[in-house]
Amino acid sequence: MDGGGGYGAEVGLNSYKASLCPFRAGEDSLPVWSPDTMGTRFLLALFLVLLVLGFEVQGAPLPQQEESAGPALLTQMRESLSGYWDSAKAAASSLYQKTYLPAVDEKLRDMYSKSTAAVSTYAGIFTDQVLSMLRGEE
Repeated sequence: MDGGGGYGAEVGLNSYKASLCPFRAGEDSLPVWSPDTMGTRFLLALFLVLLVLGFEVQGAPLPQQEESAGPALLTQMRESLSGYWDSAKAAASSLYQKTYLPAVDEKLRDMYSKSTAAVSTYAGIFTDQVLSMLRGEE
């Protein structure tokens, strides 16, 4: 059986373990590191980095903004959004005018009237059922 990766020699279990963990001083000794100590070291390093960054951010003064800049910015945003809305509305209106078909419009109006009639009927039935459950049997 060729267990050495094609070289004809078998690899022992102890030498395999030694190659996986080079930090072992001997076969019976414990490893120098463990997942707990590595996690603790990582968390400590992360905490220190965040602490240093926090002090850096805290020490950097923010430039003071003018109080009148706020409303002007809101006004600009509102005007910009209003312009976008008007252009979208104009584009939709022109598209509707280009693709207007009277037969389709009539079918849509008929479907809308039938569906609203059905919904209002079932909403009335549902309301009556809820009210009768709340009142109880009379």
